[in-house]
Amino acid sequence: MKINLNDCSSPSGKVKQSFSNYSKASDVPGIYCLIDGSDEVVYIGESKDVKKRLEQHFKGDGNKCVYSLRNNLFFYANYGKNLQNENTRKNKEQALIKQYNPKCND
Repeated sequence: MKINLNDCSSPSGKVKQSFSNYSKASDVPGIYCLIDGSDEVVYIGESKDVKKRLEQHFKGDGNKCVYSLRNNLFFYANYGKNLQNENTRKNKEQALIKQYNPKCND
């Protein structure tokens, strides 16, 4: 399913970044969506440090499916104030996974 930017990005952060540019992500809590070149969501995650988590995925310390696709992925991230709480992030992540059914979240 193609991404709805309101689901995976902050109002000020609706810029699609190449996954290799994970260092441009913020090192704060949030939700992130990895998408392919057709804007299809392939993975959704949450973290207390989005930048660090994206780096782990990119370097192979995370999901194997994401790692295999890393050179052809982009990301959006949402760092909203309402995502500071871990339970809130996990609930949002699960709702988005249910909505998009990304192939790498299996």
